[in-house]
Amino acid sequence: MSKYNLDLDYVTPLIDISREELNEIIAEADKIIQENKESSEKLAVAYLKKAQCLQKLEEERCRNGDYGFVRHHYQYGDTQKEIQSFLEKALELIPNMPEALMQMGKSYSNTIDIVDFFHLNDKAISMYTSALEFKTDYAAAFNNRGLEYSGFFFPEDEDRKKTISDLTEAIRIRPFDAMYYRNRGMEYLYQNEYEKGIADLSSSINYGSDEFKKLTCIYQDRGKAYMALKNYDKAIIDLSESIRLRPDKNEFLLTRRDAYLMIGKKEEAKADFDKYLRNAKRGNIIKCSSCGLPFVFLSFGGRNKAGDIEICERCIKKNEVMEKIKNNNETDYHEITKSYNDHIKKLEEDSARGWGHGNPFVAYWLTNLSIDELKSGPKNIKNLNLHNR
Repeated sequence: MSKYNLDLDYVTPLIDISREELNEIIAEADKIIQENKESSEKLAVAYLKKAQCLQKLEEERCRNGDYGFVRHHYQYGDTQKEIQSFLEKALELIPNMPEALMQMGKSYSNTIDIVDFFHLNDKAISMYTSALEFKTDYAAAFNNRGLEYSGFFFPEDEDRKKTISDLTEAIRIRPFDAMYYRNRGMEYLYQNEYEKGIADLSSSINYGSDEFKKLTCIYQDRGKAYMALKNYDKAIIDLSESIRLRPDKNEFLLTRRDAYLMIGKKEEAKADFDKYLRNAKRGNIIKCSSCGLPFVFLSFGGRNKAGDIEICERCIKKNEVMEKIKNNNETDYHEITKSYNDHIKKLEEDSARGWGHGNPFVAYWLTNLSIDELKSGPKNIKNLNLHNR
């Protein structure tokens, strides 16, 4: 073990350490840096501690949503430059300091720069690898490097394998770390290995504190995995727990709503969706110019062909279908049912995989309209009064 091993590598802000405690460590480090009377080793540790605590505070701010999108983009990048400057000073004093190398990798990973994204990704992996050369049992470096391998927009299969390998090594070194199990579990879910993902998320739940479960929304993730396996009863139990722990996460109601729909519990599904609408920020909810129902414009709607009228996806889909049934012949009928069935299947798959919640307004429609009705024939489809659904 490196003599520079610090517990700060293994704490999560708001769970294991408070903002006040982090600021106290920064104040102590500042005092050592300003006085400049300590040995090079102690001075390097002071720079490192300050960088680590600033990083933890930044993680906490972003987790709490203190930054809006634009403000987050610029201020987060500026903070990372400040963090990197302290780490550079630590490495000037002790070039082979694994904690500083690891933290530098983390800072590169957290730097938001769309233009230089892939270069920063490579630099982060390089830093983690250098840290592991000097500290071979560095669980935090294995964990972070593993996450970085799959950090590309479209990671290759080989990168996915590297991610699992590094996360497995991190767990071997720290077998009771809830966050590492969660990270590997999420990676398994991304690879559609749902049973393995559920097993890891269950271990994470067993080892994690109540605050950990609340902040990581882990029941929501396991609930989505159960949905992918079509185990909707277990999914609803987990999704209900995630709603209990995080009533502020209004979108969680949509996931449970989808699970209720899959087992035919339309009343429960409608109740969740109605509650979602009541809780939604009114600024994001507008009325569809076609059907008059509310919809989340930024997430689910669009504009008409002229580009000037807001219209919900439900009406966009309806208009496409109605266009197809003008001739009302057998060929069109098969096209119609396939179109609807494909749309319904996509809703199910999107919700199950956790890539989004599908379209809540399409699901609201399906809450009152059975799939059998959609398949009952062109005449019935043509006569449906969708505006009142």
